[in-house]
This record gives sequence, structure tokens and C-alpha cells, in this order.
Amino acid sequence: MSYAGGKHLSGDRLRDLETLLPETFVRIHRSYIVNLEQVAMVEKWKVSLGGMQLPIGEVYREGMASRIKGML
Repeated sequence: MSYAGGKHLSGDRLRDLETLLPETFVRIHRSYIVNLEQVAMVEKWKVSLGGMQLPIGEVYREGMASRIKGML
């Protein structure tokens, strides 16, 4: 499935969805999972993609940083 530039709403818990998504997806906040292939810019506390800026939760910042390094 591809939802480039859009949102996908689900009744499932994000915790459960994380396990089903490909490795290019990473949890950045308690409310957001993003596809790293769509990320345009990463700053300390936010991610830019598809014309939007989403916050990076403190709990998820380290995990996201390690995933980005692993993709380089």
C-alpha cells in the first residue's frame, strides 16, 4: 500500500501496526509512524515530509536517529 502525501487512519493501535510495516517505517511520536523514504528533513524535534512538519517525541528520538544512520 502507498499513501504518499496522505494520511492513513486505522482503529488499530500504533504499537500493533509497527510490527506489520516494512523497516522503512519508524515511530516518531506516540501518534505518528512515518516512512523514512518520504522524510525530506529531520531536525532535533521535528520531521518534515509531504509539506507537513511532525513532532518527534523525546522517547522516540534516539530510536529514530539510529534507524536513519542504519539506512545511510
